Amino acid sequence: MKSKCAGSKSRRAINRNFDEEYFEKLERYYEPEAYKKAMRKRKVWIEPMFAKVRQGRGMGRVRLGTLEG
Repeated sequence: MKSKCAGSKSRRAINRNFDEEYFEKLERYYEPEAYKKAMRKRKVWIEPMFAKVRQGRGMGRVRLGTLEG
């Protein structure tokens, strides 16, 4: 594989991002049909609810997280 990717014969090196393994794991997480179905449901059920709350409260953004003192 290295010979196909690296053009120079004097210096053949393939650089890989430090977090590449994590990114690959994330991509595998997003592949299953169950995940895609859940995201379609979220688009229809959850996102409009957030928009309604934002409009009703006059907010530009909704921050989901805890308040730490």
